[in-house]
Amino acid sequence: MNYTNDQKINILSQSLVEKYKSIHIIRARVQNISISILGILLSISAWLFKSNTSFIDADKCILVIFTMLVWIFITLFYFNDLKKGFNSQRKVSIVIEDELGLFSNKLNLNSEDKKTIYPLSWKNFEEGNFFRNSYLLMGLGFVILMLTIIFIK
Repeated sequence: MNYTNDQKINILSQSLVEKYKSIHIIRARVQNISISILGILLSISAWLFKSNTSFIDADKCILVIFTMLVWIFITLFYFNDLKKGFNSQRKVSIVIEDELGLFSNKLNLNSEDKKTIYPLSWKNFEEGNFFRNSYLLMGLGFVILMLTIIFIK
């Protein structure tokens, strides 16, 4: 089937909108879950600290190991899957953006300097710091909880 240029642009534009929606949904999900987990972990730490609960060393060891396993499970399985989906959506978006001419001056928007709409650096896929920062944020909560468990008397 042969499409006109207008039809191709329409298809690409609609596809790009869907990719952007997916990217925003994944980012929001990661952010909400990270902040929720941090809040839960800090709440548990505060409760343990205020409750005068004491653990024997064996219990502390088991709780710290369990906390580490939860952290590893959440990071490796849940967030890693979201990261793969996020990155694949971004890679496809870059291809569509390139096809639409957003990285070239093909659109000729009466700009005298003939700059591109998107910076060329955006065309080179880089993972960025979003997931790393989310991991660090959650990691802070897990470390605080583990330290609370270890040093509680």
